[in-house]
Amino acid sequence: MEERGGSGGPRQSPVRIEPDGPPASRVECVVRFRPLDGTYGGYGTRKEATAAAAALVTDAARGTYVSPAKLTLGAYLLDEWPPSRETADLSEMTRDTDRTVVEAWMIPWIGEVPLQKLSARDLDRLYWELRARGGRGERPLSGKAARNAHVILHKALYDAVRPGHILVNVADAVDPPARDDSVERTARTRDEVRRFLEVPPVTGCTRSGGWRSRPDSGAAS
Repeated sequence: MEERGGSGGPRQSPVRIEPDGPPASRVECVVRFRPLDGTYGGYGTRKEATAAAAALVTDAARGTYVSPAKLTLGAYLLDEWPPSRETADLSEMTRDTDRTVVEAWMIPWIGEVPLQKLSARDLDRLYWELRARGGRGERPLSGKAARNAHVILHKALYDAVRPGHILVNVADAVDPPARDDSVERTARTRDEVRRFLEVPPVTGCTRSGGWRSRPDSGAAS
């Protein structure tokens, strides 16, 4: 694609779409437009890549473009991820829940980490902090809640791979928090277990096949 320059001669278009290697099953958006010089990949069709390239150029012209190298996880989760899901089939409750989880459990701990520098170690630290003091009043957060945070973050990072913000989803490299019982339980002592097991002998059988206890009254049944 060529454009006419000020002197009437052809000039290179600021946007070029190229196949992402053989076979050309995916395409990548190559932007030649300052300050966006670079390669942005991960688009499934040429139409998607063209739309993404146009959006990048528009952001640069408006002065609203943020280089992926400078984009923090917090800025991505709050400012870029929600708009990218506007057409997704999600209920308002789901959107509100995701935003609450992001603001309460992710931003305070790892929000300032650059998105492209986010590591599996950062996520391990996040889950440890949540389990130790991520609840209200810095109380421990249940394993189920911490695991829900992992699920939401995994989806957000997956969506960051598609426009080329990151190359891999680091959430794939960590073990999700265990979904344990949120109710604290006290283990029984050996004596308590022994007393618990001291039950009367059972004899006889009900019609349904279950055993029942029968006191020894000395009378025939």
